[in-house]
Amino acid sequence: MRPTVTSTSTAAPADGTADSEETTAQSEDATSENTATDTPATTETTSSAPPAETTGQNSGGTGAGMLGQPTTEIKQASSTGAFDLEVTNVRVGAHDGFDRVVFEFSGDGQPGWYATSTPEPRLQGSGHLADYPGSHAINVMINGTPYPFDLGIPEDEWPQTGPVAGAADTVQGVSFHGIFEATSQYVIGLDGPSAFSVTLLEEPTRVVVDVAH
Repeated sequence: MRPTVTSTSTAAPADGTADSEETTAQSEDATSENTATDTPATTETTSSAPPAETTGQNSGGTGAGMLGQPTTEIKQASSTGAFDLEVTNVRVGAHDGFDRVVFEFSGDGQPGWYATSTPEPRLQGSGHLADYPGSHAINVMINGTPYPFDLGIPEDEWPQTGPVAGAADTVQGVSFHGIFEATSQYVIGLDGPSAFSVTLLEEPTRVVVDVAH
């Protein structure tokens, strides 16, 4: 049964932000994308420092520190605003002491999530085991994301957001397992159980999952 996302988490505040060289779902040359300001809006963590983002091949970039307070407990937050968000890009990057997975969005509103640490992630609807790289997983359910055709996006223009290669450290890869009832499912494959945090950043809207080495 698909988990219901109706509450918010109360993790400790963040101690810094950093996005370095991340991996896009489509292979391409690295490009820098610096944001002037980031104002996180989440009950999971908050941050005021602007993360610098670089897209491209896995190259083991270095970050200033993890966002939020990493634990192995369930992380959840409710979506707000219009349900017309779309995941447009997924990136993975290696940092000093942690790996980072970034989900980027287009559309209005704020996405919600329900993220669990498990060796046996289950598919929405069917309940079947999900395939993923690695021996353990973080099952990330992102709600507020309807089918692209409900947003008027032609099928040949749907974004390809998985699978994404790992960062050659803890994260082995990210697999996309479809959308069900406006909830997108992603499974982050790990080399074993690891503490993690989930943070919402804005301008642009992103959900950031940091996984401790």
